[in-house]
Amino acid sequence: MPPYQRRETPGEEHWSYRILVHSERRALVQRVQHAGLLIARPAGRSDSLAVQTPPPQRRRQRHVSWWARPLERSLLLGTLIAGSTLIAGAGVDQAYQNRTLPGIHYKELSLAGLSEAQVKGVIEVHAAPLLSAPVVFVHGEREWRPGAREIGLAIDTEAMAQEAMGIRHGIPMALRLPHALYLGAVRPEIPLRGTLDEGQLTAFLNAAAAEVDRAPVNAALSVRNGALVVGQSAPGQRVDIAETARRVHPPSTLDEPQRVELAVVAVPPAVAEAAIAEAQAVASKILAAPLTVKAASRSWTLSPADLGAMLDFKRVPGAVAGDQERLIARLNEQKVAAYVRSLAAQVDRAPQDAQLRWSEGGVAILRESRDGVKLEQSQATAALIAQALLDEREVVLKTTITKPQVASDNLPQLGIRQLLATGSSKFAGSSPERVNNIRVAANRLNGTIIPAGSTFSFLSALGPITKENGYQEGLTIQGDATVPGIGGGVCQVSTTAFRAAFFAGLPIVERHQHTYRVSYYEQDKSPVGFDAAVYNPGVDLRFKNDTEGAILIQTGVDTASSTVAFRFFGTPTGREVRLEAAKANEVKAGPRLPDGTDATLPKGTRKQVEWSSDGADATIRRTLLQNGQVTGGDTFFSRYSPWREKWVVGTGA
Repeated sequence: MPPYQRRETPGEEHWSYRILVHSERRALVQRVQHAGLLIARPAGRSDSLAVQTPPPQRRRQRHVSWWARPLERSLLLGTLIAGSTLIAGAGVDQAYQNRTLPGIHYKELSLAGLSEAQVKGVIEVHAAPLLSAPVVFVHGEREWRPGAREIGLAIDTEAMAQEAMGIRHGIPMALRLPHALYLGAVRPEIPLRGTLDEGQLTAFLNAAAAEVDRAPVNAALSVRNGALVVGQSAPGQRVDIAETARRVHPPSTLDEPQRVELAVVAVPPAVAEAAIAEAQAVASKILAAPLTVKAASRSWTLSPADLGAMLDFKRVPGAVAGDQERLIARLNEQKVAAYVRSLAAQVDRAPQDAQLRWSEGGVAILRESRDGVKLEQSQATAALIAQALLDEREVVLKTTITKPQVASDNLPQLGIRQLLATGSSKFAGSSPERVNNIRVAANRLNGTIIPAGSTFSFLSALGPITKENGYQEGLTIQGDATVPGIGGGVCQVSTTAFRAAFFAGLPIVERHQHTYRVSYYEQDKSPVGFDAAVYNPGVDLRFKNDTEGAILIQTGVDTASSTVAFRFFGTPTGREVRLEAAKANEVKAGPRLPDGTDATLPKGTRKQVEWSSDGADATIRRTLLQNGQVTGGDTFFSRYSPWREKWVVGTGA
């Protein structure tokens, strides 16, 4: 309820007050008494006071205007002023609704009475010239003027507009008019707000640095036409990206671009002149004069240019931690080793056995033996590198002499005293190319010596089967087909060698059958399975000399009788060899295959490429006897596929 209530009765008036608190009661009593009024407490109302005016004196009665009453006058004036202020504040609020208040500006740019979007637009238009080149980077006489986007700089118009719009926030309605008048007088300025993307700035500075950075030049040594060339050092320079970026800050004004000097630091060379002095002295010694190289009665000369081509300069850490790198000079070991290998190709010589033949009951020399020579390459490389650093300009490289297994001066010790065994085969009907290959292969093996205890390899003893070694193209069995190939007919020789080793009682280490039965090997009535195929690589004939002496192989080819023969001479063994043969599971070859075509043959020409041969399982058993007693034996099993005849017809021109 209100603090007081008015109550009127005829002929008098009085005021009844409800005193809310003690302090208010005291203030009211003083004010009422001061006004000449009477105060009484109504019965039963301890919280109220009754104020009564004195009885009126009619003879002195006069009319008092309400304006003459101070309390009423103050209340009325206060109400009028408050109402006017509220109305004026509401008018200001209405006039500047969603717009900036008067006086708000940035520099000379007025932002008053604008919406938030207009504030942003005005600032963006005003900032556009600066943003085309907000920062000028300088180094010497060079300048870089990147756009704001290139360096990640932006004016935060959003934040500036929000700040301009937010100046009215928190101002009571009654104070908004005075506040607006105050802003118009003081003209508050909105600070420039900017952002800077450090990553984008760093990317631009890296690109600029690529135009400024200069690598230091190290002191260096090189060799040109055998002469030592000294390269001087020079410092480099590098843009300090972090320091330069630290100097760039978001703009505080839109008036002038910021000028930033690139932070450029000097980069010293890793290798200075003092660090190459030792290498220079070493290189000068190596290149001082030609170096003479000797080995096995031969001589070569390395000129300074040759030595310079092998010379290497290498950077290594300083002797003490923190020291600059230093340069060392030395001959490159791999290059020297390559040079030594070229010498070895000229020096090295395999030992050559004496070539022998059986003649008139004894061994005769067809070709003298020869010692082998081998250059010790690792030792030679080290010796050459060491000698190049000395004043003495000659080096002798070490070689090793290798003795042949069959020396001309040691024939009696070989023990070759009589014939041990013979093997032979027929090759009637062979083509001229096949006959040639049989003769070449047999001659290659003629005079071969198999030392006691060693294993003979047909392919190793024969050497490469190539045109360069005299072989011609003939028919060869490769897999499941008969095809042209270099060396067709060599298997005739390996088969003959196998038969000689068989009858000599020598242990057969490796033997392979042919895919199908070859008629040549049965021309002399030899049993099926008495053959030995070879093919390089991987298909070899090997047998071991288990006698007490060396074995001499002597071959012969008789084209008149189409016979090739192997004879083994050595130390008598007293062995007797018996052969037993068996054949089973024979399968007929079947009808001829359809003709094929061959574009290499003239059109219409017919040529046979496969020969009919029945299939069979064949077993060759060997029994070894000594003084009539069986001492051993072995078995050789072969399974031959049936083979059908085939012809080809030429389709060529």
